Amino acid sequence: MVRHVYCDGGARGAAVATAPVRTPCGMGIDGAGQVRRSIAMPTQPTSPQPAVAACLAEALACARRGWLVFPVHGINDAGECTCGTPSCPTAGKHPRTPHGFRDGTTDEQQLFRWWKEWPDANLGILTGGESGLVVLDTDPRHGGDDTLAGLERENGALPHTVSVLTGGGGCHLFFQHPGGHAPSINGIVPGIDLKADGGYVVAPSSRPISGRLYEWEIGHSPDDLDLVPVPDWLTRRVSERPERQAGASKKRRGEFDVEEPRNGAEEGRRDDYLFRLACSLRAKGMPHEGAERQVIEAASKCRPPFPEAEARK
Repeated sequence: MVRHVYCDGGARGAAVATAPVRTPCGMGIDGAGQVRRSIAMPTQPTSPQPAVAACLAEALACARRGWLVFPVHGINDAGECTCGTPSCPTAGKHPRTPHGFRDGTTDEQQLFRWWKEWPDANLGILTGGESGLVVLDTDPRHGGDDTLAGLERENGALPHTVSVLTGGGGCHLFFQHPGGHAPSINGIVPGIDLKADGGYVVAPSSRPISGRLYEWEIGHSPDDLDLVPVPDWLTRRVSERPERQAGASKKRRGEFDVEEPRNGAEEGRRDDYLFRLACSLRAKGMPHEGAERQVIEAASKCRPPFPEAEARK
């Protein structure tokens, strides 16, 4: 059971006396005109055990909606990532399978096999055309709440849609994929990432390093609401965004600039990025050993670095 409180960034969990005006993603405006955000507060401390069965149940529910899902590393009883990397920079958030998000599936038997092997795994949802999803990911630690409030003042309130309250205090807003090419863009505006083609999000019932489970916002789960289209103003912002790399037009045509890997790739793009690099190098006739060296070098420059053992696969 959970209860909703309205809090500001400086006093998490402190109830606000004035009744807020309800807006999407747990946002609200109190009587003083200040933006507040609703978060789900557990009535009791969470433990990893309830989350184990819950992640498999959530994976099955997502798969039945046609959303491709896969296991991601969880958090062990010591509060560390199950990948075993000390101070893992993406603890409880990075894929556990050999091919990362490309292993996403709706095959229920595969899901049972994965969670039998890794019962403590968290859950990832593949975004993009294959799942029919675009997700707006806000991070209040980097100003995402303030940015979102400003965007709504400029463009009007976001429509009510399916939304998740994240373990880090942010939220995920789910929208219908518009079809065609819809790129994932980290930092599309300060504190907000756009997860679409080539991206993924951590799903409800997952236990992050904070210990606070990801949860569907009350009244905003897929059982409560239908997904709505991406707002026109957000579509325009993506289409008007200047290309950040000379190789971007090649990527839209499905090609790959072999010089681009010198800069690495962000989380959510690393696996696909390294796969395309390997394919491009081999297609150009580079011997296996040379291609492997370049892929491993590129993996080390990703942000965070991509594990060498996985890059070799």
